Formats: sequence, structure tokens, C-alpha cells
Amino acid sequence: MNIEFLPDRTVKNELERLQPEVTKALTSRWPAMMENGHETVAWVGIAKAHGAGTVFFLPHGSPTEETSRLELASKLMRAIVRFSEENRRDGEGRGRESTTLAALLAALANDFRDHGLYSTREKQRTVRDGKPDWARTVKTQTAFPASNGSPVYCEISSVRYSSLATNTVARIQEQIIAEIGKTHGWWLSPYFGNREIPRPAPLAQWPREHWARLLKQARRSLYESRAINLVGMLLAYLEQSAETGTGEVYCGISDFSALWEVMLRETIPNVDRAWNRRLPVPTYFRVGGRPEQIRGMETDIVAGCGEFTVILDAKYYRATSTGYSPRVQDISKQFVYQRAVEATGRVAPDRVVNAFVFPAEKTGREPFEKIEFMLPSASAAPGFAPVLCQYVCVGDVVDAYINRRKLKNQTWLPALCA
Repeated sequence: MNIEFLPDRTVKNELERLQPEVTKALTSRWPAMMENGHETVAWVGIAKAHGAGTVFFLPHGSPTEETSRLELASKLMRAIVRFSEENRRDGEGRGRESTTLAALLAALANDFRDHGLYSTREKQRTVRDGKPDWARTVKTQTAFPASNGSPVYCEISSVRYSSLATNTVARIQEQIIAEIGKTHGWWLSPYFGNREIPRPAPLAQWPREHWARLLKQARRSLYESRAINLVGMLLAYLEQSAETGTGEVYCGISDFSALWEVMLRETIPNVDRAWNRRLPVPTYFRVGGRPEQIRGMETDIVAGCGEFTVILDAKYYRATSTGYSPRVQDISKQFVYQRAVEATGRVAPDRVVNAFVFPAEKTGREPFEKIEFMLPSASAAPGFAPVLCQYVCVGDVVDAYINRRKLKNQTWLPALCA
């Protein structure tokens, strides 16, 4: 599999120079992302351009070694699938949203792994093979009398039922499974399992542009839920790759910061999800009226670590220089969070720790260790606690997230409290 890796936040002019077809396709599919006035492309995931192989955008903190990149890319797609399945809003179907496309491919592979090609149970007339059909035997066969006068039939007509995968749905499913297996098999293999991916001959008598119509016709006579769901997925796939027969699908996530936050919340041990309900809420007081509350504060992650409470803000920044790091608004917000946690009276003020969590190739505390507000005299401003900086390995977080487990052997959280 030929995969070219590019970093998230690639400059648009540079992308257009290196991958003009990718730029054109992203602009066509997600104009809001490409024509937003920003100089860079916010994208993590697959960008597959016709005739140009696979282009994959990696997030900040990704490894530089080729094998490690491929492994991370495969796991990132599985993370995007889980994120899509668990964070889809009510009423949201299989539309053009890119994370749902990844989940759609995984669902098609899962269906094929669990059930194979869709088959119909068909009745076949046979002789001496299956359940005897006495009515047909009496009509079509010659009877010979037995010694007691009973009729004896030398050939007994029978019926048997056979599962046939030659129906319309199965033949189109076979073509589509072959497409996505060829193009996306490098990351879909856990979803396909041990099921062998078919290699069918092209359906010359059924042009691709007619597949959607044929599936809709076939759906009218389907009743079982698996068949109806399968046809729905096949139609959604065809809608996304209407022009090609190469499995060309763009699937990824344009806001990796959302996935970064969710992955950290799911994998950091001892996260207390109830803290946002405990925090004080901004309240307006109208003269002579009743107090009116507005939406309160929402921390990303609050975790317990021994006797300490650690407020963690998932920040998707390179954080290699001040130009690629959180600005004063984000830093100030952390101070407010800390004061709010302390105001609940549930923790001692000297047992609250505040930190940003950045993605990195390796877990550590550099290049930045902490952020403090300094006076013009170069002394620390009193009353402002530092915001610590923690870099966490992207690969470790992604691996823990897709395997639904907590980060193991992580010493960085206790180290923040030391």
C-alpha cells in the first residue's frame, strides 16, 4: 500500500502544490474547511485522490519513522470509528460527515465478517435429495404395486432449500467489499477478521451508475433487518464514491482537538466526570427579580491522584514554541477553573494541580515545563498558580482508546503532583 504522510495543519498553498487533486477534492467535499480564511488545512485521516494513491494526514506529535507512522495511521482510523459511533448526535444519519464515513466502512466490513455475502434461501426441486414431496411424486412418478397392494415409487420427488449468494444485493455487495478491501484493507483488517475478501469479475452487465437503482428495487422485497440495514449501508457508500470504482473515500476528522480530548478523558485513570456539576454557576441578579443562571464552566478532565485533584485541559497544539501554544485566554481560563474547584470546599487549595496536556511523540515535560504570569520586574505575580505543561505520547493514548483500557505504567500524572 502506497501511503504518503502529511502533517495536520499543512499550509494550503503547499498542499495545492504537492497534491492538487487532494486539495480539489477536499474543497469540493468540505468547502467550509478549505475556504475559511485560514492558511492551513485542519485534517487528520485519509485523503484518497483518484490516481494519486492514499494520502494520510497525521496529527501533531506523530512519529517520524515510516513503520511507526503506518501503525499509528491504522490505529487512528479505528479511533475515529469509535469516536463516530459513540458521539453521533440523535437523528444524524450516514451523511457526508467524514467521521461517519470511517464508521460506515467499518460497519460494512463487520457485516461481511459476521455474515458473509447476503444470501437468499431458495427452494429447489430435486429427486431423492431433501424432504420428500409426495404430492409431486404421485403426479409425476409411476407407482408399482407391492405384495400387499401398496404403491411403491422407485423415484421420489423431493425439495431442498439452498442459500444462494447470486441475488442482486449479494453481487453488488461483493463488488463493494472488494473495493474497500483493496483500498482500505490496511486499516480495516481487524473489522474483516479472518473472512477472505472476494475478488469478483466486474459486473459488465450492471454499470456502476445503475447499482443504487437496483439496490432500491431489491429493497422493496426485503423484510429481515440485516438485509435492510445492509442495503442502506451499500447505498450510503455509493453516494460517497459515486464517481469512481476504486473505493475512493475521504474519511477523517477536521477537528482533532475534539478526539484528543475524548481519548484523554477515556484513557486517563481516575477521571471524575461529576466535577462540572459541582462547580459554581454564573448567576445574574435582576433588580426586584429572581436570580437567573447561565451555562456554567466545563472542564475537560478532572482526575484524582492520591490526595491531589488534577485539572487537565486537553490542548491540541504542537507547543514547541510560543507561536504554537495556547494564548492568554486559555491560560486565564485554567486559573478560573482552579478557583472554582477550590471554592467547592471539597479539596484543599494546596492539593489542586493545573496542567495542559499536549500531544507528542514521547511522554515528557519539554520543551515547556510550565506557564506563569510574571510582573514587569520579572518576579512571579502573586495569586496566580502555575499551569504545568505535560506532553503525552499520541500512540499510547490512541492504542489505549481503541482497546478500551486505561493508560498503563504512566508516571507523569503523579509527577505533576510532586
